[in-house]
Amino acid sequence: MPRDHRVSVILPVRNGGAWLTVALNSVLENAAVAQVVVVDDGSTDGAVEVAVGSAADSRVDVVSLPETGLPGALNAGLEVANHGLIARMDADDVSCPGRIDEQVALWEQPADENAVVGCQVRPIAGRDGKEEPGPGFARFCGWQNTLLTPVDHRRERFIDTPITHPTMLASTRLLRDHGGWRDGPFQEDYDLFLRLIGAGVRLHKLAKRAYWYRDHGGRFTRTDARCSRRNVIRLKAGALARDWPALSTGSQASSRAVQIIGAGDDAKRTCDALRDNGIDVARFFDVNPRRIGAKVRGVPVVAHSLLSEFAGSPTLVAIVRQGARQQIRAELTVMGWHEGRDWLFVA
Repeated sequence: MPRDHRVSVILPVRNGGAWLTVALNSVLENAAVAQVVVVDDGSTDGAVEVAVGSAADSRVDVVSLPETGLPGALNAGLEVANHGLIARMDADDVSCPGRIDEQVALWEQPADENAVVGCQVRPIAGRDGKEEPGPGFARFCGWQNTLLTPVDHRRERFIDTPITHPTMLASTRLLRDHGGWRDGPFQEDYDLFLRLIGAGVRLHKLAKRAYWYRDHGGRFTRTDARCSRRNVIRLKAGALARDWPALSTGSQASSRAVQIIGAGDDAKRTCDALRDNGIDVARFFDVNPRRIGAKVRGVPVVAHSLLSEFAGSPTLVAIVRQGARQQIRAELTVMGWHEGRDWLFVA
């Protein structure tokens, strides 16, 4: 039988309020959408009934759950999805007209079911979307928007979540084969993307800001402890230990040691998390003269100017200063170090 390229949209919601109706209607505008699974995760505000009644569309199915949590709600939606592709939508955002249709067209181009397609996003804030989002949120979205190809997403996957989760589109079979979303002390979306990339799945992104991504104080990433910096770094360290060839195979596998450029808070947390995964840290590099010659977590801090003397050790870059990525990438490229093979950004 021909493959089913129609889309089931999974839209989890708990007390979606006034935004839910707009979110729901925005995905129903896509011709490829054959089903929208609204997963009501223990809502008490009546927004689901209002939104579904307003849409009056036979494509909308409601799954009502007691308060379960986001991973459970997503997996409940995946279980009842009837079509060959899954798209995501969040209850507080807006999908631009034709977003999912265009993603389906991009997904079909590689002729590869082992692919995920996202899109660029426009950060917004406030009830009507006309307020300015926080600068950190805007920078995060700007970074995500630079990642378009499978090479981009794989190369920078340990910086942060490379695709805005509610923009993703993938085959239903792919998500089911990889176990859907896991529940644990981590972001379920970042965990999913790290597992998929580690398994060889290719991530693409529509080069169009086709999703309005709302910044507000109640957003999951701002309120849930699973999204704390410490927990994010722990998740990354586990995936690094499992999936980065420099640590899992080859001549360095026996030593299981890395060196870290940077000696700040993110570098310290990365060191702790790597040790928890059986990986030692041989040295830190820093430019701060007060740190050079000292020890951080019992590990010596070496002058950054001596970096070339330590070629050959797997290297992680844990510097969050604005503009540092471009500077470090240029420096290591000139030294002949290959990103992804010899070194990676982890912040």
